Formats: sequence, C-alpha cells, structure tokens
Amino acid sequence: SWAMPGAQPLQCHVCIIGYPRSGSTLLYLMVHECVESVRVYPKEMSAINIARRSLRNRRFLVTKRPLDTFWVDEIRDFYRRRRADCRFVALTRDPRSVLTSIHVKRDDYFVTIDRWKALRTHLEYVTTFDDVIRIDYRDIIESCDEVERRMSAFVNWSVKKPFRSFHVDRKSELVTRAMNGVRPLDSSALQKWRDPKHHGRIRELLEEIDDLPEFLIREGYESDTAWVNNYK
Repeated sequence: SWAMPGAQPLQCHVCIIGYPRSGSTLLYLMVHECVESVRVYPKEMSAINIARRSLRNRRFLVTKRPLDTFWVDEIRDFYRRRRADCRFVALTRDPRSVLTSIHVKRDDYFVTIDRWKALRTHLEYVTTFDDVIRIDYRDIIESCDEVERRMSAFVNWSVKKPFRSFHVDRKSELVTRAMNGVRPLDSSALQKWRDPKHHGRIRELLEEIDDLPEFLIREGYESDTAWVNNYK
C-alpha cells in the first residue's frame, strides 16, 4: 500500500480484547493520546478486517473490540506469514462490575450472563499464550503507571506523555460514548456494583454462575465469600 512522507513500516498490530465494559475504550484512548507512531480508528472495528485492509505506514496499529477475543487464532495466523507482529491485550474486570454495567446507549444491563460465560471460557484459553498480556480494569484505575510500563515493555513502543494524563490537552477524535464522558481516573467506578439498585442483578449472578464466589477469590477480587451474605 502507499505510504505518507516519513511513514514507517508496520512493526506490530496490538489488539485490545477481553470482557466488554472493562476499560477497552479508556485504554484505547490512552494509547492514541500517549503513544508515538500509532494508528487507531475512530470506532470499534474488527481486527482481522483492519489487518487485511489497513495502510501500514505507522509503526503500531491498534484496534479494540471485545469480540476479537474469539478471533485471536485467526489474527495470529494472518501475521504469521508477514513481517509485522501482533500482540493481544486481554482486559478483565470484576464480573460483578461487568454484568451490572449500563451502557449510555441502553437502559438495561449491557452484557448478558451467557455472553460473559462464553468470553470467560475463551479468555482462559487465550491467556495461555505468550503473545497475550492480561490487564485488569482495576490496574488501569489504581496502577496506571505500571500498566503503561508493562505495555511499553510488551510492545516496545515509545510513550510521549503519561497514560494517566490521557485527558489533558486531548486531541483524539475517538468515539468515547462508551465511557459516559472523558474524565480523570476515578476509583469509585470499582465499587458501583454495590449500589442497591443492582441487588437483584447480583442475586441473579449468584444463581446463574455457580462458582462465582470461588472465581472472585481465585482472580483476586475477594479474599473470602463473606460478601455473599448480603444477597441471601
């Protein structure tokens, strides 16, 4: 494909995958605002389609789409026969937050339990590979500098301003409706699932996800099952 003056050959396609409502738009915006020589797209698009059609005149191509979790093998196979590499950033989040999240464009819960279960199964497979790094939403909010460091080491790109300053002098034209507004990092988002209005939803999760309390302990979101007593 044609190249712009000063263009560089594509070095790596970074695919942001994982659970919906786990900070993919936030991280995507951080990358666009803070990383040098990166190409992104205004809205969510299929990574495999972008890989096949995109101009390769930036060192880094970054896409984000939770459903690409199911396409990791195909994306990897595409780049296996090409000079450029691919890397996957798998975003995770406390399922109680994912499954009580309400998108600005909808009035009901955005992620169904069945969809979460399907993604959970595939993420357990995907994250066994060396070209996948896992980042939790809590890490982005509470340890943003460490997330920046880990991603820079993983992809080998240069950062022009700190990830935590993504909202300062913002130039990006990315569609950010999913974030319900661009604002500084706020740790209160981690506990919104505790709002009494979600009480019935949490009880439903406990009924439909048999191992939810154990899963939360295993993933580090809880140290015990005492929280369940509030939903009996």
